[in-house]
Amino acid sequence: ELIGPCSEGSPYVLNTFGDNETHREGVCTDGSRFHHYLSRFGKTPMKSKKELSLLEHDMSIHSFPNAKIFLMEIGQLSAEHNQTEADIFVEDMKNFIGLEHDLPPLKVHVPATIPEEITRQFINIC
Repeated sequence: ELIGPCSEGSPYVLNTFGDNETHREGVCTDGSRFHHYLSRFGKTPMKSKKELSLLEHDMSIHSFPNAKIFLMEIGQLSAEHNQTEADIFVEDMKNFIGLEHDLPPLKVHVPATIPEEITRQFINIC
């Protein structure tokens, strides 16, 4: 369901509300288009009609046969929800880079506390 076009009725489709306000309720490969950018690294032959038809772009394809690519999702940089997963991410990064020493663990983000005398001056524009 996530691969290909965002189909109507899918929880991942781009929806329009009210005054043409749009809201994405998830992601699908066509919506994110990450495959367009990954395809440019030339990690697959890019010769079959089926593979090329999935891309639907005219960007140039580069060949980096010996290059390694480390894919991650931005949520992996946070230890807020799951310290074990954050530790695994740090270990994977260490191994990818080829470090012999450990990287420091990811820390839970603690938002700065704004003094009340300043927050009283805030204007809520919502």
